[in-house]
Amino acid sequence: MLKNILSFVFVLLFVSGFTQELDTFTDSRDGYSYKTVRFKLDDDGSGIDRQRIWFAENLRYNADDSHCYRDLDPYCEKFGRLYTYSSALESCPEGWRVPTATDWIELFALYGGIHKAGNIIKEDGESMLNLQYAGFTRPDGHF
Repeated sequence: MLKNILSFVFVLLFVSGFTQELDTFTDSRDGYSYKTVRFKLDDDGSGIDRQRIWFAENLRYNADDSHCYRDLDPYCEKFGRLYTYSSALESCPEGWRVPTATDWIELFALYGGIHKAGNIIKEDGESMLNLQYAGFTRPDGHF
């Protein structure tokens, strides 16, 4: 079973090893192409396919209730859009979904656990993910 996971900027689980492959995904709704990283996890003896694909960029799909940081279009181009949770769920391309807490725990485990992973998966970190922290907007509209 292959799970596609759309990463938005969000214990220890032991995984013996993994490999990573870069690829791209093009969103047919607006033509944007995104870098993706496929993780192939070592067989844990369960017989279950242990692959995960994560976006390595923030989504830029212009949906209702989404915004560019500070409402400036250049921020959307560089960092992707900011979504409410419900808007994020509705904005996922077909076949993709917002990661669950379990997905994040599994990802963190690949990179040494919750206390080490943040520096590794962030932009200019050691992973292929290079996740950009894109800011947030508060309910009162302040960024």
